[in-house]
Formats: sequence, structure tokens, C-alpha cells
Amino acid sequence: GNQGLQEFAMAMAIVARRRRGWSLPTALPVALVRSVESFSPVSWSVSAGELESYRTIFQRVDRNGVADLAATKDLLEQSQLPVSELSAIYAMSDLDHDGRLSEP
Repeated sequence: GNQGLQEFAMAMAIVARRRRGWSLPTALPVALVRSVESFSPVSWSVSAGELESYRTIFQRVDRNGVADLAATKDLLEQSQLPVSELSAIYAMSDLDHDGRLSEP
């Protein structure tokens, strides 16, 4: 399903932009959500290439349709962003607030 990938792609996109110096948003940018759902070209949008890259990474951490915190922690920490920001990114990207970046 796409929901797990969408949540994961949003988390990865925020991490990538933070690494490029963007400010951490206080809430999930609407443009980011829309771009992952529709691939529209806006600043927070995820390109088709990015989404395919995130899909490949998701498949490495996917455990039966679930990318939980334990599965993604090391991966996200490789970004070298502060843990507090990574926690905020994870929480923002977990649209259904179940503690996992999961498929429906």
C-alpha cells in the first residue's frame, strides 16, 4: 500500500531538506503531503525520483508493511540531524499516529 510509503517518503523528504539547511517545520507542510499523494511540483514536493529512492529504502526497513521506529532509527540517525528534530519529523510523518510508518 501507498500509505506506508507516503509516510516514509515524507519523513525522508523532511530529513533531506533539513540536511540542505531548510528550517524544521512545526507541522507537516500541506505541500509535502499533496506532493507525495499527487507528485505536484512545489517546494516541499517529492519528485518521482525521490519517491522511487524512498521506496527502495522503505523495502529494506519494511517489516510486513510496517516501518517502525526501531527499523528506521539507525537510518534516520545517519542524517546527523539532532535527535529532537528526527523525533519531530517521525511524529509529523506518522499520519495515523500509531507510532509507525505503516501501510493500511
